[in-house]
Amino acid sequence: MKVLAIVASARKTGNSEILAREMLAALPESVDKKLIRLTDFNIEPCRACYACLPAGKNCVIQDDFEAFLQQVREADSVILTAPVYFLGMHTRLELLWDRFISVLNEPGAYSGRRCVVAVPYGVEGWQGYGIEATVSFARFLHLDVVGVLPVHAANPGEVVLPEVLSRAR
Repeated sequence: MKVLAIVASARKTGNSEILAREMLAALPESVDKKLIRLTDFNIEPCRACYACLPAGKNCVIQDDFEAFLQQVREADSVILTAPVYFLGMHTRLELLWDRFISVLNEPGAYSGRRCVVAVPYGVEGWQGYGIEATVSFARFLHLDVVGVLPVHAANPGEVVLPEVLSRAR
């Protein structure tokens, strides 16, 4: 079994990455675990050319988008962590979201993968639609969302509390 953890935050070892690493560490030793940071991928914005709409056609933009999708296709399960900075979807997810039009014709390439979503947010009551948007991101990629972990944590390391880490595991 292969589990892929996707971290949207630009903060290395920030709350999102801490949660992802905690979830990966809780898995048995026999599981193949991999963590990727979306900030390590060069992904361009969608150009709305719709060259990807016909079945069997990939996006024509030459960047790391296909490499990202390949990582997801190779995984059996996915952990998605993305912070809410200001009421909405994290910008790295938004950049990918617009490009997901190219995966509409191949839902079978992604479906059947279980996904857990963790969303740190900074201000209680100001999550906006960030949690729902992150869950929708996973579902639009045809992942089966089986758990959602919203965590009130803004500053680096605020998720390092026994009750939060226990929930992550």
